[in-house]
Amino acid sequence: MEIAFTAHDILERITSKRVCEMALRWNLQGHLDEMQLHLKSAMQESFHDQNGAVELLRNALSKADKIFDELEVHTLQSQMQPLRRLELSKVRNFFCSVEVLAFRVQIGSRIRNLNSRLVELQIHWMPNLHQLGPSDQRERILMHRPNPVEHIDVFGRENDKEKIVEVLLGLTNESAMSVMPVFGIGGIGKTTLAKMVYNDARVMRQFQLQIWVNASRVSDANKLVEKAIKSALGNEVEDLRNLNEAELQMIFHKVLLKRTYLLVLDDLWIDEGHWNELMRFLAGGHGNMILVTTRSESVASIAGTVPTYNLGGLLDDDCLALFMRKASAEGEEIQNSPNLLSIGAEITKKCEGVPLDAVVLGSSLYKETSQCHWEWIRDHRIWDSGQSAISTLSALKISYEKLPCYLKVCLAYSSVFLESDIQIDKLIQLWMAQGIIHSSTGCHEPEEIGMQYFEELRSRSFFLEMEGTHPLFIPVCKMHDFVHYIAEAVVDGECSAILSHSQNIPKYVRHIAFSDYNLSGKELPRSLSDHSMLRTIFFPVEGVGPTSTSFVETCISRFKHLRLLDLSDSCFEVLPNSIEELKHLKYLDVSANRYMRSLPNAICKLQNLQTLRVAYCTKLEVLPSYAENMINLRHLYMTTRQEVFSDNVIGCLGALRSLHIYSCRNLVSVSEGLQHLTSLMTLAIVDCPRLTFLPSSMKYLIALKSLYIIDCEELTLLEWQDIEGIKMLRSLVIGGLPQLESKDVQCLRSLQSLVISGLPHFVALPRWLEGAACTLRHLRVERCPNFMAFPEWLGDLTGLEQIEVLECLKLSLLPEGIRGLTNLKVLTIDSCPKLSEACQSMDKAKINHIAKIIIDRVFIK
Repeated sequence: MEIAFTAHDILERITSKRVCEMALRWNLQGHLDEMQLHLKSAMQESFHDQNGAVELLRNALSKADKIFDELEVHTLQSQMQPLRRLELSKVRNFFCSVEVLAFRVQIGSRIRNLNSRLVELQIHWMPNLHQLGPSDQRERILMHRPNPVEHIDVFGRENDKEKIVEVLLGLTNESAMSVMPVFGIGGIGKTTLAKMVYNDARVMRQFQLQIWVNASRVSDANKLVEKAIKSALGNEVEDLRNLNEAELQMIFHKVLLKRTYLLVLDDLWIDEGHWNELMRFLAGGHGNMILVTTRSESVASIAGTVPTYNLGGLLDDDCLALFMRKASAEGEEIQNSPNLLSIGAEITKKCEGVPLDAVVLGSSLYKETSQCHWEWIRDHRIWDSGQSAISTLSALKISYEKLPCYLKVCLAYSSVFLESDIQIDKLIQLWMAQGIIHSSTGCHEPEEIGMQYFEELRSRSFFLEMEGTHPLFIPVCKMHDFVHYIAEAVVDGECSAILSHSQNIPKYVRHIAFSDYNLSGKELPRSLSDHSMLRTIFFPVEGVGPTSTSFVETCISRFKHLRLLDLSDSCFEVLPNSIEELKHLKYLDVSANRYMRSLPNAICKLQNLQTLRVAYCTKLEVLPSYAENMINLRHLYMTTRQEVFSDNVIGCLGALRSLHIYSCRNLVSVSEGLQHLTSLMTLAIVDCPRLTFLPSSMKYLIALKSLYIIDCEELTLLEWQDIEGIKMLRSLVIGGLPQLESKDVQCLRSLQSLVISGLPHFVALPRWLEGAACTLRHLRVERCPNFMAFPEWLGDLTGLEQIEVLECLKLSLLPEGIRGLTNLKVLTIDSCPKLSEACQSMDKAKINHIAKIIIDRVFIK
């Protein structure tokens, strides 16, 4: 009776005139409508409750009651504001608006959190769920989970999201596939909005499968289908490039058989012919949906089966809030300076509601408290130059001008990357190959300096680091198209993307990227015949590479000054001996070649070579035997069919800083020659199913900072004492092993990051982790189905700043000791139903001190 009365009262308050007016002003109406819907559903289900969730509903109603109490108090205070306004100065008025903004953001977050709790209650009441076994329960509860999409901070898009979700859910009964385009200018927030829709709880429930495809620069239907299949299966698929249309269609429909799906095609550029071809692939299926984001009105017109959603700019308050978020970590510096607040408001007016502009300009002023810097941006001549109609490019140009020279050069060269996802270590290695990383003292490793460069560019939003992890836990970033345009514009024409064999390439071009899916790779374009001073030949698009040895031979014979030669995704059989003629070569990539059986010994004469990538060359028999001349090789990525690596080969590479051993299916032993790699900082051993032990020589790796051991199903790691000489280890990733032995070892006292992934028999954190109590900053545990509980001594890991727990279905509580982790800033929990429930009820008090909490992709605080 008490629950029914409280629920009825809240439903009336939701629809009251006072609340509706405020919700309309603050773009909260969609959230309140959602709350109303969930409350009505929850009340109906509670009368037939068989799972003891009524108490959870009572707690949810209590939270809702408090929210509306605060809303009403705030409404009354705002009604008094006009009477006081004449008494306030301009500055105090501004502070009042900031306080209103802060309250609005807080209330919005609490309402979203409450809606998420009500959704979870419906999961409790799913018919017959309690009769299913644990694995079936997991499939039933998680069947709607999307592929990982990074968390996003959002301002002012709730109303847009609600409108799109309403249309999508209203179309799911249609017999034919529906396509909804979202159109808007670059930087307006189309991708952000699509992610909000993609992560919405109602959308997750509606569709059994969600597929995200970055369609930028992809117009070929086959390539789009390949990307969709990889997204649907988590990239765990074989090479699809040689399949014909019928075979691709068969695989696609097999993946999606009897499953309703939402397919997002983000940043689509396509002509009508290719679109019709794509729709032939996707034909069939009841209730399936496609959401397209595009900057092209013609694409929206071609693709849409329902009216296009035209996305406009942010409101001034939302744009200002986003700018403030980027200009300082918590906005404290801005709030303490009325002058900066006023200037910031004037700057955001020039953004014309474009979120990317606010992000770029705010990031360029990050923690900058000098008023002259803010005024310099506000008064920049570019705003009066007639270019403000393309405000994003103007904002980026202003931010670019503020960069020091060395960062301008690095950003300009980054234009050779054409796809949005960029491996950060690869980016830095390319900078090294071109000699654009410099140290004034000579006392730092170039890789470390390159990482500093990257962090400086990332902090200014020229690169966006992706929170979703690479399958091999390799850090990945992306570059917005507009940033790419800026990089191309400032490179003085030295970089060029070849789109056709007939394209004319100016003679001063030094860096070439082959970017078109239709280029055969059999012949070098005639327009390059006179470009003897080329420094870069790059194939940056996945699946595009040279298809003949003659192409490679021509490159070698004509371009003797190459610093970087990327022939990845190729399918020629022989790397010519003439490769030794490229005396200046510093970076060579022949990864993912499916035909090459050997590397010529001539490759060992490349004394300037810094990076050699021969990973995923599945037919490569052995590495060359004469490696002692490769005195500058710092990074080696390899896949071979060897059972044992020669000590002479590995042991000669004394300059190595990273060694990556991938998919060596026959490997039973890693070389004892490791003992000579005293400068090695990163060792990765991935997908080596016959490897049973690590060499004892690992204890000599005194400089090792990062160790990755993933998917080595026979490797038990019982002999931890063999690596007790590793004193410098900072990062450890252990994944896909049969078990993790919990021996008491004392070697990992410098550990800062630990990832434990995909260990079926893992039940508890190893005691040796206590040795890193003061140093451990990041702990991630994922896909460990038998992980039962964190130990109470978790509270002894006082250095922890971030904890992530994903897909640990038996984990139900956090230890009391977590209260003592005063440095903990971020807690992320995803696909752990029991733990998610506990953290929003009985465990909530334990985590109140944590600044940022994300549960099932919802920002709790």
